[in-house]
Amino acid sequence: MSFLFSAILFACYLVAAAAVGLMTPALAANLSPTGISLGGAAAAFLACLAGHLMVLRQVDRDAAIQAVGRVRGAARMAERQAADLQARLSAIQSGLDSSGRRESAELIAAIEALRADLADFSVRAAAPPAPKPAPPAEAKAKSEVAAAVTPQAPAGAPGFQTLTFGASAPKLADQALFEAVRAAVADNRVDLHAREIVALPGHQTALVDVFGQVRDAWGAVLAAEDYLPAAARAGKAGPLDNLLLLRGTQLLRQIRRAGSLPPALLRISADSLRDADFFPQFVDFLEHNGDLNEVVIFALGEAAFDDLTNSSDPGLARLAAIGFTFCLDGITRLDHDAEALGALNVRYLRLAASDLFDDPEAAGALASGLEAAGIALIVDDVEDEETEAVLLDNGIRLGGGPLYGSHRPALELAL
Repeated sequence: MSFLFSAILFACYLVAAAAVGLMTPALAANLSPTGISLGGAAAAFLACLAGHLMVLRQVDRDAAIQAVGRVRGAARMAERQAADLQARLSAIQSGLDSSGRRESAELIAAIEALRADLADFSVRAAAPPAPKPAPPAEAKAKSEVAAAVTPQAPAGAPGFQTLTFGASAPKLADQALFEAVRAAVADNRVDLHAREIVALPGHQTALVDVFGQVRDAWGAVLAAEDYLPAAARAGKAGPLDNLLLLRGTQLLRQIRRAGSLPPALLRISADSLRDADFFPQFVDFLEHNGDLNEVVIFALGEAAFDDLTNSSDPGLARLAAIGFTFCLDGITRLDHDAEALGALNVRYLRLAASDLFDDPEAAGALASGLEAAGIALIVDDVEDEETEAVLLDNGIRLGGGPLYGSHRPALELAL
C-alpha cells in the first residue's frame, strides 16, 4: 500500500473522528461538551486505526501469498526448462559424438587408404628389377667400375643413400624424396604457410595464398620444386596431391576454429578431382564441415581447368554444389569468357606479373570484364612499386608477391 494512499486514509479517519466528536454532546447532554468531544473523537480514531491495521495486515498477507505462489511457479517452470535443456544438450552431445566419430572414421579411412597406397608403392619401388645375368668376366668388370664410381655416404648419416651413376640414380633419388614426404605427412610434419594478397591501393588483406611446408625427420624443409617432380616421375603425384590437399584442409579447419582467417586459396589437382576412391570421401569430409566453404577457395591451373570443363568432369560441379568457389591459377590467356567462368563458380583469376607486362591494356580490359561478372583478377609476383603502378593504371585491384610481405605461418594471419 502506497504512502499517499495511507495518508489519505488517515485524513479520512481524522475527519470521521472530528464528526463523532461534534455529534457526541448532543447525544450526552449531562457530560462536559469538551470532554465528550475529545473522548468520542479518540474512540472513533482508534476504532478506525484498528480497522485500518487489520485491513493492511490482510493486504500484506495476500500479497505475500501471491508472491510465494509466483516464486513456486517460477521454480517449477525453471525445473521444467532445466530438464528440457538437459535433454536437448544430451541429444546434441550424442549427435556431435556420433557425427565426430563418423567424420573421424571417414577421415582416418581416407588417410589410411592413401598411406597404404604409398607404402605399397614404396615396397615396389625399393625392389629394383633383376638385371639380366652377365658373363662372369663382364659382371666382374662392371662391379669393379661401379665400386670405383659409387659415392659413399657418411657412416650413420640420416637420409643418405648410396647412389650409383647411370639410369637408376634418378629413380633412387626420387624414391628417397618421396619416402621423406610420405613420412612427413604420416608424422604430422606439414606446416601450413600463407602469403597475403592485398587490395589496392590500400594494401588491406583480401585473401591469403596457402601451401604446405613439409619438414623431414630432422626439421629441414623439403622443397616442393624437388619432391613434386619426383612424385610425378615416380607415378605417384596423385596420392601425394591427395595427402597434401587433405592435410591442408584439416589445418585450415583448425585455424578457422582458433580465429578468423581471410579467404584462403588452396591448390587442388585434377588428379584429386578424378580420384574415384579419394574424392567422394573428401567431399563427405567437406560436407561435415560446412563452414569451410566460407574460407577455402580451391585454386586450379588453367590447363587443368580447361581439361576438366571440356571433358564435363563432375568434380568441380560437386564442389560448387556444396558452396565452394574457385580460382583459375597461372592464366596465360586473356580472352576468358567471364560469364561462363562465373557460372562455374570461378571467383578469381591469377596472372603472373611477368605476363602482365606483355599486354597490360589487355589485362586491364580482362579485369574490367571479369568485374562485371563478379570475378576479380589477381596479379601475382609483384616485386616493386613500379609494377603496382601498372596494376593501378589498368584497373587491377588485387596484388600478391614479395612487395606485400613474405610467407609466414598461416596461424599468424588469423585475425
